[in-house]
Amino acid sequence: MDLKPLPKEDYLYLQAPGIDIALCRLDYSLISVRCEDLSLYKKAFRVKIRALIKEKRFQELQAYVNAFYTLAHFVRHLYGFHSCDSGVEFWQEKLAQSLKTSFIPDHILAYQSDTWIVYQKRNNYQEMFTQKYMDVFSKEKVKLDTFVQDEKPFLNPKDKSHFDKIFTQKEKS
Repeated sequence: MDLKPLPKEDYLYLQAPGIDIALCRLDYSLISVRCEDLSLYKKAFRVKIRALIKEKRFQELQAYVNAFYTLAHFVRHLYGFHSCDSGVEFWQEKLAQSLKTSFIPDHILAYQSDTWIVYQKRNNYQEMFTQKYMDVFSKEKVKLDTFVQDEKPFLNPKDKSHFDKIFTQKEKS
């Protein structure tokens, strides 16, 4: 399914079950794990963070950066080295729905300029997620040989550049 781009203002106030961009709230037990939705959330955070930087609202920026950084960890927890700019196999999405209950956002530290998400090799994720699926859904007969992993990070270097605005502004203060 192709999603039509939303007007910029709609991203700034995106609300869906478990997410409210305007209030910087995420409930990982409620948000969708579909790649299309996660990609939409990513776009909304990017638009909001850029707007805060443009408006020089650096006090609010930290909360949004930390929320977006935690969302990226959530996506890695669900899908591995995958940007969510493309879909995944049905079994991967079904496993992601199960895995979202084991994600603990409080275990993610606040973003620091010297930290960044580290990914493993594709084969490591394929083995890990295939095994997790077999552990959770052992009675199902599903062909697991197709594993979608676009090997692109959910967050990119441009995101890191925007994130680091927090620290450059603190130094100027």
